[in-house]
This record gives sequence, structure tokens and C-alpha cells, in this order.
Amino acid sequence: MPPRRTRISCFQETCLKTIGTSAASDITSRAPGNRVIAVTLPSDKKKLPNFQHSFNTSTWGYTRDLAFSDPSRPIKGDILLVGAGFWMESVADNGTRKVTHGGRVQKKSFLPGEFQSMFVLEITDDPHKPSGYHWDDEFSRKQILYNLRFPVTPLRRVNDVAVLDLPEPLQEPFRISGTQGGRPGLTELSAEDLQILADLFDAESWQELISERRPVDVNLPEGIYFSHEQGGRNIAPPRRGNGQGRQQDPAKRRATEKHAEDVAVAYYEALGWRVDRIGAPYDLDCVRDDEYLRVEVKGTTEQTGTVELTINEVESARNNDSHLFIVHGINLIENGTEQYIDDRGAVATRISYRGEKGIPLVITDWVPDDADLAAERYKYHVPWHLAEDATPPFVDTP
Repeated sequence: MPPRRTRISCFQETCLKTIGTSAASDITSRAPGNRVIAVTLPSDKKKLPNFQHSFNTSTWGYTRDLAFSDPSRPIKGDILLVGAGFWMESVADNGTRKVTHGGRVQKKSFLPGEFQSMFVLEITDDPHKPSGYHWDDEFSRKQILYNLRFPVTPLRRVNDVAVLDLPEPLQEPFRISGTQGGRPGLTELSAEDLQILADLFDAESWQELISERRPVDVNLPEGIYFSHEQGGRNIAPPRRGNGQGRQQDPAKRRATEKHAEDVAVAYYEALGWRVDRIGAPYDLDCVRDDEYLRVEVKGTTEQTGTVELTINEVESARNNDSHLFIVHGINLIENGTEQYIDDRGAVATRISYRGEKGIPLVITDWVPDDADLAAERYKYHVPWHLAEDATPPFVDTP
């Protein structure tokens, strides 16, 4: 059985009197911490080459006037969480669709938005004084512009991250960073919030997320930014094709996923399996006598097409006995209202949803083939001809 998740510890306190002194090099290890520095990349294309160079060279730089650069608290071991390609969609009273890019928005407009990509990077040493130029604008101006420089290691990347899926304490720091041209915001997170981040990046735990090294695509997303020459004209992000995609409304997405999982649980329990809901890197843990099975569950409101798979989901299926259970054509219906805390901190209500019907199919002995995978966030071209009917008499569809 998969190991249970454990709570992480806070940073061990280590004091330095001056950033960049020899004391910084004396710190050889630190406990996994709860400090996360949130950065929203600016939407101005003129500024993006610097950030891309930072990713390519694993070097981050800022000016000295930063709130998190407190000399009494080193940042080695802290986590840099970078959101790229922020956008949100709204509909005017006349029905006109508008897409807004960049993080320079009010809180009520920021919360429904989404980042095209989000990166986790570990800060591997404390800031130091640069001895030469590093970024293109420094070379062109023959001047060191970023006096606070530190090395980073990219750990993971995930695409299509809704702001409301982030831990609540990180939402406002990301918005403020967007309004201030990428200025970082330091936040200390609880163990529960760290686990939310781990789940978002398909990690079993926060410890796994910040300690596991793997190749990361550090190319920033294209096609969503605007330049000064375009006068801030809105440019729509690439339209998604048919398939599972990612439901923009978190309530609708949760309802779709829950319904698909409920159908799958009922199916396997009817076949005599004991089923535990795991969540990541696969959804269901099934045991029957001495048999052990992992099940990846996908739900979509589309009829056919692709489904999204993470790298962890693909690797899990290739290394373990696995099934792929898909419920497609799910109907979403309004299910009353639910309470939530709005951007003013007040209790408000919104429409909730539940899924119904849909067509359940299962692929047994599932091993994702490279020919059926598209890069970035995997889109799996489902071999429907291999799927077996999962409707009654095996189980009644909820």
C-alpha cells in the first residue's frame, strides 16, 4: 500500500547578520520548510527575456529593496513559486467575451483567473553580490541592475492552474506580485496548505515535491502576452480542442471529477474490490484477495477525444498493474447553492453542481503508449476500441 503522508517541519532558524557574507556559505543543510515566495511574471513581452534567461541559467535576480531579503533570515532552501501567463475571461452585459492578460487586476477579477503554467523552484543558496553582468539589459546598459542574485533549481511544472485551486494564503501574494511587475511575496504556509500545493503538482507530499529532482520544461508559455506596441490589446489564449481540457469553473470541475470517481468506485466495489480513494499519482487503490490494482479515473463532459494525463500518472500506469476508467458525456446540473468566503472576507453563496449520467468505459491492462501521448501536459488519445462496456449488469450508474 502507498505510504501515508506525513506532516513537514518548519525551517530551522538560522541567523545571518549580512546577506552575501561568508556565513552564507557555512549553511550546508536545512530542514524542509514552509516558506514560499510567490511571483507572477509580468505580461509585458519586453520583460520576459530576462525571466526566460533566469530559467535557462537557474539564476534569479532582483534589486535589494525586497521585503523577503531580511538579512536576519536567509532564503536558502525556500521555495520560489512562479506563475506565468495569467489570464481571465469575463462576459460583458452585452454578451461580449473579453480576455484579460497579466496580473494587474483587482482582487475580484484576479480570483476567477488562471495561470497557463506554474513552476516550483528551490532556492539553493542565499543571495550574493554579483561580480558581472548576467541579463541582456545589464549588458546593453553596461550596468549591474539586479544586486540581489541567487541560484535556483527547477523542480516541477504544471499547466492550467486556476487561482482558486491555490492555497488561500498564496492568492493575494500572487495578485500583488502581478500588480508590481513580478515583485516576490513571501508567505509561510501551514502543513495543510503545503499538501494542497503538493497535490496540485502531482506529488504525494510536500517533502517529495521539494526533494525529488526531475527534468523540467522551463520554456515559458507563448501566445498569451502582449507588448507595449499593441497598446494592451487583449489577445485570446489558444483555444483548447475537443477533449477533457480543464474546466474553468472550479465548482463544475469538482462535480465532474467527483461523479466520474463515484461511478468508478461503484463499478469496482460491485466486482468485489475494496477501494480506497488516493488522489495522486493515481485515483483509486483497489485490493481483492491477493490482487492489487491502481485505477486512474477521468471524467469529461465531452463525448470523445483526449484526456489529460500528468507525467506521474503515466509513469504509475507503466510501472504497475493499472486500469484507465473514463466517464465521458457527463451532464452537469445545478444542485442548489453553497457558501464560500468572497474576496471581501464575507460569507456568500454561489451555485453548486452535481454530475449525472455519462458513459463509463474501462481499459484494463492499461499501459499508455508513446504514440498516444502529446507532450507538455499529456493528452491521451484514448484507444476506445480497447474499452469494455462498464454499464449494467455490472453496476448501476449513479
